[in-house]
Amino acid sequence: KTNAKCEDDSVVPTEDLSTALYDSIEDCCLHGLSWLSKGACFSASGMDVTGLGSNKYYIDYVNEHCVQDCDGPSPCGGLTQHWDILYDNADQCCDNIWWVSKSDCLKN
Repeated sequence: KTNAKCEDDSVVPTEDLSTALYDSIEDCCLHGLSWLSKGACFSASGMDVTGLGSNKYYIDYVNEHCVQDCDGPSPCGGLTQHWDILYDNADQCCDNIWWVSKSDCLKN
């Protein structure tokens, strides 16, 4: 792992001999970069993140609307982080940002 991402040492050898080595990207993400979600770690590490999202909804507080936990076009908002609260559907998510109208809640 280097610079908050996991790299394959056989492709990009580390010059720092104190760098921890892991058997797989999954192990590296789980043990070496545990503060990142699996999806965020995979994405930062250049791995395919297709299918890693839950397709549940979470609040994008920067843009004040609800988005889906998936990677791709709208309504996907990217993969969640550990601190994001997931909701089973858009209505439940929108109920938690009550200051935004329902129609604006789902706009991207």
